[in-house]
Amino acid sequence: MTAHCALSVHSLEQVGSVHFMAPEVLLRQSYSRAADMWSAGVILYLLLCGHLPFDGPREQLCESVCQGAFDVCILELLPAQTVSAVSFICKIKHWGTSRSL
Repeated sequence: MTAHCALSVHSLEQVGSVHFMAPEVLLRQSYSRAADMWSAGVILYLLLCGHLPFDGPREQLCESVCQGAFDVCILELLPAQTVSAVSFICKIKHWGTSRSL
C-alpha cells in the first residue's frame, strides 16, 4: 500500500495512541512520513529501555511529546552494541524542530 503513496503526501488526520504520535500530529498540523519516523523512534526507545519515553496524564503527555522532553540519560546506560540505536533516537528527538537527519 505504501508503494502507491507519493512521497509528498501530507495529512491532518489523527490516528493512533498519543504515546507514539509526532508533535505535528498532536498539534493537528499537516504531517508527512516524518511522523512515522518519530513513531519508529518511540518504538525503538521502548524496545531498548522497556518503557515509553513519554508518559503521564494526557495533558502532560502531550506537552512532553511536543517538547520532545524525554530522558536521554537512560540511553547512555545501555550496552555499547546499541550506540547506533541511541544515536538514531537522539537524532529523532532533535528532528521535531529541525526535521533533518
